[in-house]
This record gives sequence, C-alpha cells and structure tokens, in this order.
Amino acid sequence: MESDRVAVDSSNLTVAGTAFADYEIDHYKQLYREYVRYLISQSQVRVPVWLEEGLAQIVMDIELLDTALIYGKIDSRKGIMAGGG
Repeated sequence: MESDRVAVDSSNLTVAGTAFADYEIDHYKQLYREYVRYLISQSQVRVPVWLEEGLAQIVMDIELLDTALIYGKIDSRKGIMAGGG
C-alpha cells in the first residue's frame, strides 16, 4: 500500500505527487456574494435558486473604479478561448 500515500510538504503547503491548481480567491467578492444571498434570504417569499445565484454572481463580479461602477459585463474572450466564434 506504499503507492497510496501522498507526501505533504508542510513548509509550503503543497502536496507532492498531485496535479497543482492555482486558485485565487477574492475575499471581498465572496463577501459581496454572501451578503446578497443573506439579503435575499430575508424576504418573505422564497425566490428560485437560479435567480438567487444569478444575482449573487452579478453582484460578485462588480468592478468598482474611482469614476465608475461596472456590473453585468460580458467577457467576449471566453467564447473565443473555448473555440467559439
């Protein structure tokens, strides 16, 4: 059973022998998302899950600049990268 073991390097918190994925978490965006979900949960009528998550994703993706607030931006590069036209 020696092949089932995974070596963990505690000095840099990576796992040896596994595929490495670099995840970046924006804590402010997560806070915005959870705040929207909290506000929606306070309503008398339960909204559909797809609407709740859609609104949370839109608010989570807000870009706040000094002179503008950008929300609902469509990234057209995603379709090109995936092979779309």
